[in-house]
Amino acid sequence: MQVSKNKTTNNDGCLRESMQVDIKIRSSPQDFFDQNVRFPEQYPEAVPTQYKKVRVIQGKAGRVGSVIRYKFVDGSTSVERLSVVDYKRKFAVFDELQGYLAETYNNFQYKLYCFPKCEGSLVRWILSYEKKKQDDPEPTTTLADTVEFTHLMDNFNVNQRANN
Repeated sequence: MQVSKNKTTNNDGCLRESMQVDIKIRSSPQDFFDQNVRFPEQYPEAVPTQYKKVRVIQGKAGRVGSVIRYKFVDGSTSVERLSVVDYKRKFAVFDELQGYLAETYNNFQYKLYCFPKCEGSLVRWILSYEKKKQDDPEPTTTLADTVEFTHLMDNFNVNQRANN
């Protein structure tokens, strides 16, 4: 697993920061991508240590503009919009609309890429954000949760394939 950080200034002068992690998994790029983009309602079954309930509240899962509400096991919630999806390149962008991340950061996004490898895939997550205040923390806990989520989702996908 490799983590990198980046800082850039956008057109309106705001400092945009990002954290990137690359994770090797056993699932195919298609399986992992579909699980995250088309079937988010399965998160509680796949990752019960993090998710209590997931529901598409606007649009249809997997389509640009769809809005998803997540309820976590700790009782917190978040709402995200799928703002970009490219099924051919296995790329998606999720914008955080409500919840802790939206309260702490401006324009928080998850960017997902899935690349084929000889065996399995390489999953790249980029967490992109603007801090509301300079002394706000970096989302390192969110990054760690994303890594854990990726491994648990991979295990779920591999087990699903083995049982079918």
